[in-house]
Amino acid sequence: MKLSGKIIKVYHNNFFRFFFGIVMSSLICFLLIRNINNIHSIIFIKFLVALSGYIFFYYSAFSLVDIGIEGIHHFHIKYNNKNINKQPILSFMKHKHTISFSLKIFITIFYFYMA
Repeated sequence: MKLSGKIIKVYHNNFFRFFFGIVMSSLICFLLIRNINNIHSIIFIKFLVALSGYIFFYYSAFSLVDIGIEGIHHFHIKYNNKNINKQPILSFMKHKHTISFSLKIFITIFYFYMA
């Protein structure tokens, strides 16, 4: 496997994305602290705070959503296989990507509402 394939595989790992989000938001907060003394950069500081929060949500919170949905999916496959063809489990199994996307949209809308 090429190096680029390994990097892409690591990038799609949810645990890596969770910690990457924490590190990136911390890095942006560091840049925020460095520029706090410059009174002319208030808009830049507000932008960095919003960007830091969104990067944290994009990588960390969205990874937690994906980890939770995959955990529920694997639980039902492993321990609840006899009831997998009954509702609401059947609907969840068919639409797990839509459910994940909907939760991510809800979190994004909530973040922009709170920001």
